[in-house]
Amino acid sequence: MQTERQRVETLLLSASVATIAAVLGLIALGRRSLWLDEAVDVDYTRLAWGDYFHIAFRREGSQALYLLLLKPWVALTSTEEWVVRLPSVVFAASAVGVLVALGIRLFRSRLVGVGAGLLLATNETSVSWSQQARQYALAMLLSVVVTYLFVWAVESERLGPWLAYGVVAGISVYAHFFVGLVIASEALALIVLRQRLAAMYWAIATGLALLIALPAADFVLYHDTGQVSWIQALSYQDVRAAVHHAAGGSWWPIPTIGAAGLVLLVVDAVPRRSVAWRHALVASWLVVPLLLAVGISYFKPMIVDRYLIVSVPALALVAAYALSRLGPRLASAALVVVLVLGLAHVRDWYRAPYGENWRSAVQYVDHMKRPGDQFLAYPGWLYAPVVYYTNSHVDTSEDPTTQRAWVVTLGSQVPGAQSWAAQTGYEVTDTRGFGEIHDLLLTKRNS
Repeated sequence: MQTERQRVETLLLSASVATIAAVLGLIALGRRSLWLDEAVDVDYTRLAWGDYFHIAFRREGSQALYLLLLKPWVALTSTEEWVVRLPSVVFAASAVGVLVALGIRLFRSRLVGVGAGLLLATNETSVSWSQQARQYALAMLLSVVVTYLFVWAVESERLGPWLAYGVVAGISVYAHFFVGLVIASEALALIVLRQRLAAMYWAIATGLALLIALPAADFVLYHDTGQVSWIQALSYQDVRAAVHHAAGGSWWPIPTIGAAGLVLLVVDAVPRRSVAWRHALVASWLVVPLLLAVGISYFKPMIVDRYLIVSVPALALVAAYALSRLGPRLASAALVVVLVLGLAHVRDWYRAPYGENWRSAVQYVDHMKRPGDQFLAYPGWLYAPVVYYTNSHVDTSEDPTTQRAWVVTLGSQVPGAQSWAAQTGYEVTDTRGFGEIHDLLLTKRNS
């Protein structure tokens, strides 16, 4: 058990590293335009609460918790880009802070805890999703929180902490269904622990979690209306890309150090049964969600790089553990080198060109359109980012009726938009590209 002084030190270390993560998340937070999914989530917040709950639990079940937090946040603040993204910065920074405390508690090492926190704070995947109004930073936070609560429950040997774990685990599934895979992975630690009381309490906690998660199960079984139909069939390339993305966009040094860390966790656990369950917990957190996702994908494709953000903290822990085995001085020096390399990838994220530059595309149309020109999004389901950025009326009918019509669309939709224009008696007379977003000027043909 930690003394009061050790708890204060852990709190200060956690807060310090979390502050670093928050600063990295705040840099250039509003530089990028909202992309389609961000704009859709913001657009949802304009709905009445009844309709909003329907959307959250009948259409967007895998981000219901995030949506329930986003609406009151927007109501209290504004819909500016950096404001709607700010909660994600807080979630990511909090994940870093809790990971520091978790690392110290698991391995009785400030080097492992602080190292893991810093590695997560400078992971390009973590930083990039902390700067987007989506649920992934929240899912990452809750994957760390449920793991910390699991450790607390095992160490306490009391039912109360296990009930707290069960409640949070059940709620966490609504941040993203992949958090459920993290919860499932923790069973391996119990098998290694081999404590009858812990297994009994875990069964009670799991039952409570499953009860809370019943609406999520109902959503998966009966309300799948094609939300993941866009995910491609399982392939080696997709799995490789997902792992690469989780590692921060590089095959070196984090994946290599992480692989070494996995080996060391197993080797060090064999002669020390008292810590074996801790090692098994971290290793399974890193590996099992991916393996389960691959297995599920044979029946229903589920491999998407950002979904594996729930295991990114585990990768940071495993890598920090591997570095700690070098000894304090050498480990600290190696950690600095790895952090510098990680920050280089973060810098590349800050400098990366716009992808879906809806802001510039819509502003261009607002500047160029004449009185009487029609403004459309094509297809109509692209209306959310157009409405977000424009000062004009947007017609979502997909029915051009004026002499000239401006259309904003995705690059992948341009051929379809051109065919649609021709079928409705128009021709494309001008095209402008803004990253993946294109503006088309349609002019009515003379009959």
